[in-house]
Amino acid sequence: VGLESAFAVTHKLVERKELTLERLVESLTHSPGRAFKFTDRGQIKKEMLADFAVVDLNRPWKVNSGEFYSKSKNSPFNGWDVKARVTSTLVGGEVVFDLEKGILI
Repeated sequence: VGLESAFAVTHKLVERKELTLERLVESLTHSPGRAFKFTDRGQIKKEMLADFAVVDLNRPWKVNSGEFYSKSKNSPFNGWDVKARVTSTLVGGEVVFDLEKGILI
């Protein structure tokens, strides 16, 4: 359940200038890949898997755990107003989630 709001909630630290956008992106991409010793993901490079999240940094929304795609509906961030939103997700280069269409797999 945390992944549905992770970027938006953490982006609040960027808004408050407590974290850079670059460090936020690194923390959600390259760092986990390195921690789990993945050699085929976590960076945008030739021969890497094309797993991406497309984010709109100017798309305000209110975290509403009742609308999460996850089966779990609890979140400590429920009701938070946030300014960034993941609008689509690609796995292996294929769109698997679109904000308007939902989960596509």
